Amino acid sequence: QVWKTLEHNCPVLAPLYTPLPKNVKLIYDGETIDLSLPSEEVAGFYAAMIK
Repeated sequence: QVWKTLEHNCPVLAPLYTPLPKNVKLIYDGETIDLSLPSEEVAGFYAAMIK
């Protein structure tokens, strides 16, 4: 039987990124680094992957 209709409810997108609190910092080679919002988001993805 051939379909007569197709229903589509739009793609499901990830929620917007919620920044970490300002007191959470990245420490690299013993130094504290402030990241931009996009960099912080990517660093979080990377950290989740290496766990």
